Amino acid sequence: MCKLFDIAYTAAYTEQPFSLYKTLVSVERKHGVELGYTYHNSKSCRIFIQHIAGNIRDKLQALTKCEPFYCSLLFDGSTDKGTSDKEVISLKFIENGSPRIRLLGIAEPTTCDADGVFEAIMQKCAENDLDLSGCLTATAADGAAVNFGKTNGVLTKLQESVPWMLKVHCVAHRLELCLKDAFKGTYFEQIDDLLMKLYALYHRSPKKWRELKAIGEELEEHVVKPARAQGTRWIDHRRRAVSCLATTNYRSIVAHLQERQDEATSEREKIRAMLRQLTSLKFVLNMALYQDLLSDLAELSLNFQGDQLPLSCVRSRILAAQAALRKQTQKPGPYLRPVLASFTTTTTGGFQYNGVNIRNSNITAEAFCRHRKDIVDKIIGKRFSTFSTDPVLLAAEMFDPVNFPKEERLLEEFGEEELHHLCKHFEPLLTKNGCSVTEIDREWFRAKADIVERQFSIMKRMQGDWRLSLHTSTIEDLLLIKFPKPRICDKMVGSWHQQEEAKYSSIWSKEP
Repeated sequence: MCKLFDIAYTAAYTEQPFSLYKTLVSVERKHGVELGYTYHNSKSCRIFIQHIAGNIRDKLQALTKCEPFYCSLLFDGSTDKGTSDKEVISLKFIENGSPRIRLLGIAEPTTCDADGVFEAIMQKCAENDLDLSGCLTATAADGAAVNFGKTNGVLTKLQESVPWMLKVHCVAHRLELCLKDAFKGTYFEQIDDLLMKLYALYHRSPKKWRELKAIGEELEEHVVKPARAQGTRWIDHRRRAVSCLATTNYRSIVAHLQERQDEATSEREKIRAMLRQLTSLKFVLNMALYQDLLSDLAELSLNFQGDQLPLSCVRSRILAAQAALRKQTQKPGPYLRPVLASFTTTTTGGFQYNGVNIRNSNITAEAFCRHRKDIVDKIIGKRFSTFSTDPVLLAAEMFDPVNFPKEERLLEEFGEEELHHLCKHFEPLLTKNGCSVTEIDREWFRAKADIVERQFSIMKRMQGDWRLSLHTSTIEDLLLIKFPKPRICDKMVGSWHQQEEAKYSSIWSKEP
């Protein structure tokens, strides 16, 4: 049975339909694997997945019963294919010295307002026998009014029962909003629009895509299909779309549009407009600048999306990204530098970019440098200001290894004021879990002494939609299997075996 459980797990983990289970079983039997002759259908696959997920739930519940147990709550809402609202609820906690995120469950609010979402979250916690008043330290969600309403938001309701709870606006989402505001009304919006037009042009017409590949072969260039500039991860989608055009496809796309610009078709004017924009100096300079900016910002966004990034390290990541962006106000980035150098050294009124003649205009290098500085100043805005002003979040930065002083005399007093502030804020929670708050100072001093003895050798830690129109419990089972990867064990099979014995014993007892 363990082999059949492994096959069912594989189907779930790789996000395949249950119907694939029967095919995988047939392949394994063809390879000589002994799997018996029963439980080879999709219904058995679903039942096996239920028992695998049940074992994962049991482990999570056992972990929450350990004392002390502290966690943060994360939730996000969406609408599935059946247009029903669902809230995906997760817990973030420390396990074996490392941060972990585990799915608590999927809740279905009766209404989409704050009361409905709050009741759904509390009901899911009750189902898992989780008392938030004894373990919750912070809650993170997106910035929707239903979550962050000052008088009736979901987080406000949670804070009424857990006064020390920190309300955190999802940092990855805040970065997206920051850049959306910064790029609004700039030439980058026109670049995004052109990227989407190119995406539609070659994805909707197999003929044009074949023509583009043929031109790429003639130019001895490897052409890839233009990437979509929109998606869940806004920044990274745009970075890949701009990189695809600027680094890989630019010369081939321009050549293809030049061939088609005189054809008597309904798209002729649209193709001519795209060609004029692609070969203009303004587009080339801004595209290179856009590529530089998105490279730094996409890296920050991916860091924020990592499961193991602690809140104490968020501001240091933001400051590092801001420093990299400020540097670009003084010196051009690696993508803009060669373009700007070719533009400023030309004496013929035009220059070549990736083998394409670029039409010059009345743009001067000085004016573009001022434009570049204005863009960077807009990006470095005030949306992340709360990470610099919230006293609890500032105090938590003492745990970021980047902030540890390098000199022993400074380390002796490092973190004492911040530690007192954290202890005062979380004192009710710490006391409720049997922590002696008065001993924390002594333990912090010992920890710093250990750092000195080890010559400040600090280990670096990893900083780092999928919705189906299935039954909610089935989606929970699949997500539990997806994160994290479990080991198929006898306990899972034993759980299924007990259920089967009970089912058939009830049938046999009814026989005359």
